[in-house]
Amino acid sequence: MVVESSLPKGSSPLQVALQAVLASIPVVGSALEVSLSAYLQEKKEKRWREFLSSLAEKLDHIDQAKVDSDYFQTDEFFDRMEVVYNDVIAFADSEKVDYLRAYVIGCAQIAAPDTSWIEIYTQHLIRMTGAHLRCLHVVFKLQGQLSETERFLQASDTVPLRAKRVQGELGSQWDDDLVEIIFSDLVSFGLVRSRTNSANEVEFGWSITNLGIKFMKFLDVELPR
Repeated sequence: MVVESSLPKGSSPLQVALQAVLASIPVVGSALEVSLSAYLQEKKEKRWREFLSSLAEKLDHIDQAKVDSDYFQTDEFFDRMEVVYNDVIAFADSEKVDYLRAYVIGCAQIAAPDTSWIEIYTQHLIRMTGAHLRCLHVVFKLQGQLSETERFLQASDTVPLRAKRVQGELGSQWDDDLVEIIFSDLVSFGLVRSRTNSANEVEFGWSITNLGIKFMKFLDVELPR
């Protein structure tokens, strides 16, 4: 399936600022400005081409009976692709790109959720990094099949999920501070909830919320590599 789009390629505030600084440099300023503009534009276009190529490949390998082909001609498709485009060209985050691709495919499903739900998922996806999504996927993998009672009122080796278990799933480079920061964000997004001890005094782990489960099921991605 071929996916095409001609989205605008506007300059970012940082690019404008850099160009202004470079232009003020005597003699070489103009040449540097041209070189920077060409480099940034080429990098953006390369990322976008690679994304569209990988998206088309994924679409070719899924059940076409489940895909709403008419969706690719709608305003909603182009509006959502503009959101994806802005993320793809702005960040060299391969993990986030994987989820952006899953998002596009999820929106194109015949059984896609109501538009209101998709808008909620879109807003969550915009503000999350690949690290946020990776951690959320870990807790979804370990708790997503559990009932709400099991996730919030019971305890096991995976409920609530502790930082050490997250590190065990993702690798030792994920230190305590990084995991704590990421899960603090996920709590603020409403995708996971903190668990405390019986006296409600000490936070000691996290459980995925119903919204977190819905969001991850919508993306329907494979387990992280």
